[in-house]
Amino acid sequence: MSDGTSLKNVMILDDDADFRKLLVTILGKKFTDVKLIEHDPVSQGVPGDNFDWSRVDVLLLDYHLSIPRVTGLDILQNNRKNKLFPATIMLTGAGNEEIAVRAVKAGVYDYLRKETLDKDRLYSTILRAYEEHQEERNKLNELTSQSHAFNKALFYQELEQKDKDKTNRVLIFIELDKHENFEKKFGIIFRDNIIRHIAKQSFEVFKMGETNPSITRFGDTSVAMLIDEPKSRNILEFNLEGLCGHLEKHPYKFNDKKIPATVSIGALCLSDKKLNAEEYIKHALNAAKKASLEEGDSFYLYGEPDWAAVNDQLDVREISSTEKPVIYNTQTETSQAAEPVAKLVSTPADKIEIVEKPPIREEIVQPTPPVVESVKDEIQPGPVNEPTIGKDKTKPDPKGLGELMQKIKSAFEEKRAVQTFQQVIPLTQQENDQEMYIVAVQLINKDGSIMAATELNKVTDMPVFRKFIDRWMLREIIGRIASRVNEKYDFFVNISADSIADATFFNWLRKLLKGLDKNNPGKQIIFEISANEISNIQKQAMALISFFKKSHGFRFSLSQVTNDQEVLNLSKTMQIDFLRDSFETISRLNTTFLGPSTNTNKISMLQQLKNNGVHIITDDVEDATKLTDTITLGADYATGLFIGEPVNQLDDVTNVERFEII
Repeated sequence: MSDGTSLKNVMILDDDADFRKLLVTILGKKFTDVKLIEHDPVSQGVPGDNFDWSRVDVLLLDYHLSIPRVTGLDILQNNRKNKLFPATIMLTGAGNEEIAVRAVKAGVYDYLRKETLDKDRLYSTILRAYEEHQEERNKLNELTSQSHAFNKALFYQELEQKDKDKTNRVLIFIELDKHENFEKKFGIIFRDNIIRHIAKQSFEVFKMGETNPSITRFGDTSVAMLIDEPKSRNILEFNLEGLCGHLEKHPYKFNDKKIPATVSIGALCLSDKKLNAEEYIKHALNAAKKASLEEGDSFYLYGEPDWAAVNDQLDVREISSTEKPVIYNTQTETSQAAEPVAKLVSTPADKIEIVEKPPIREEIVQPTPPVVESVKDEIQPGPVNEPTIGKDKTKPDPKGLGELMQKIKSAFEEKRAVQTFQQVIPLTQQENDQEMYIVAVQLINKDGSIMAATELNKVTDMPVFRKFIDRWMLREIIGRIASRVNEKYDFFVNISADSIADATFFNWLRKLLKGLDKNNPGKQIIFEISANEISNIQKQAMALISFFKKSHGFRFSLSQVTNDQEVLNLSKTMQIDFLRDSFETISRLNTTFLGPSTNTNKISMLQQLKNNGVHIITDDVEDATKLTDTITLGADYATGLFIGEPVNQLDDVTNVERFEII
């Protein structure tokens, strides 16, 4: 641990003048070179939006401030997004305040009880908080500098070249060859992991070459990348060749076995033309299609003749086989593939002569799939067929769709849909220490703006769209969990009654989980079902819950309660694990008692739900008072804006791994 020499300023924000002076005396003996700042919130006021927190390294923050409707937790909440806010240690008395602080420990580094304050613990806590906060800031700075790489909104804005002062950029489109074979043999999740691997490797190649790469997912089988345009076309060709060589030498591995896969890469310089994002993407697709005419890892770099040949009506899937584009094929014995760090150059390179030979093909190693359990009498499934593009009845049919639906459909097809995560925190000691998040979806327009939730809500009452969203959400989350060995999060994922009642959903989900027994993603997923919708499909819901609880460890949650007695019955018959609803609903359940009014031993519906093994979540905690009331109410978990706003990345995800949830 540091000796604290880099610690400069500690602020004590407390309404008790005697206690502030006591802390100054204690800390002054240990931190002789540290400036100790006293701040009285009563006389000086609560620090406002313009307060300069950058001059404070550690904040000792009292919970009770003797100011109406303002507590220390409110100060934390108001500054949650302020990157300059210091490491914070909460000072509190005994009682619910201590529980509240523990419940929002994500916002403070520690809490100390005033009546049992120990000076040695105070010293060590300050030093630890400062050091951890500095590490977190450094990590945030690094993440911020790289976050552009995986921010889809910024990617599209940059593609539109809205910032004219920036360096010219090159668009690179990378398409997985023969992706249908991978999907057929291994499943969708396995294929997606190959795409993620290619994306990660590609990003690292250009990152080490200091080309300021930005990358995002485009469609199910492709990634798009932007890099700084080099000084010459020869340099760009050389670097693209290096990328092909690197991907060939670093294939995706499954159970320590190499899974060879090839890509077709299309590239074009944005400085050549002034087009919109959609037009650039169309040309990049065309370039990748031309590259795919060659075997192995190949790329095609657009030139002036290509721009002239492609008009607005061109279908990139109908490129004539008689065309003879210049293809740089790196999958030959004589090709000198460039490694990513040393070989990415900033000066012109000699033209590399490629001697074409038949590519060397390795037999794809197929993982041994697990034996799927036979279906019990609860469910009688139809044929186990993975829905395919153009045939899947859960995908919105473009015919007859309005402008809004076309807009939404396009966002999903072009991977401009992102998942958001809202934290759920425990209010009591829980056996499971996994962090929990509620998953939702957010759509990004082509200009980089966020599609308003009201637009998306306009089509959510369409059963076909709701089923499509359900499958998209599950596929993204299961893919995320499957790609991480030690994922430490649990996820609430909403499943509509339309999906539960759909006979094909059961088999689709079983197929999606095929081969993932080692990762066991079901144990980290909580299906959330509306209590209002489930009443008409109880038989199907019971069958689905029963099977997936036993076979994969999924848990289940109810939401949107209107009939209290029905929810109590469902908790018994369906083995529900959680109930998530508003503070108002939870309060109503707590004041609705079972049995005759004369029964002195009667219990509330809320208590009976807890006796049935249901964990209670309050979902609209918006301030410190509501949090304290929620704890008093007896809820097990809480979520809401006070706990934290939804984010589109989780804090343990590095800049490269973030790609997996875009």
